Amino acid sequence: MQPKVDRITLLVQKYLRNELNVEEHNDLQQWLSESEQNTNFLNEFKDVDKTIQELQTFHNIDTNKMWKRTMELMNKKK
Repeated sequence: MQPKVDRITLLVQKYLRNELNVEEHNDLQQWLSESEQNTNFLNEFKDVDKTIQELQTFHNIDTNKMWKRTMELMNKKK
């Protein structure tokens, strides 16, 4: 049983990084078709991955530059 769990873990990781080859993609699809629980499991990871990406994007915003731009716009309106 552990080898299958290890294989699925690897497939999910590669899926989230968009690194699956055709055979791996087929294996993952087969596993997903085995139960709704498997699909829900993967969807939970996708949601977490999306949230992490959004947080990284937010973190990379240059707040000083945004503040300066906001102040410039406010001063122009006066």
